[in-house]
Amino acid sequence: MSWSRKFVTPITLSDGRRLKTLRDAAAVIVSLSDRRQLSDVWQRAVPVLVAAASSGGDLETAQAKLADALKTEGLL
Repeated sequence: MSWSRKFVTPITLSDGRRLKTLRDAAAVIVSLSDRRQLSDVWQRAVPVLVAAASSGGDLETAQAKLADALKTEGLL
């Protein structure tokens, strides 16, 4: 897996952290509570992120799903 793949444009969270890679995104996701990780928005985003890391899946789609989830969580 290539969790080091870089996003086209880094995502800046409301607390100032910058997500530049899939690894950065994964770190944010695992830092969430189990309840939050199990929410529908993350259940839709995580498989797309994993696909982008494991098979060279569409990074732009992964970034868009991530941004949607982050907005829903109030992290953007």
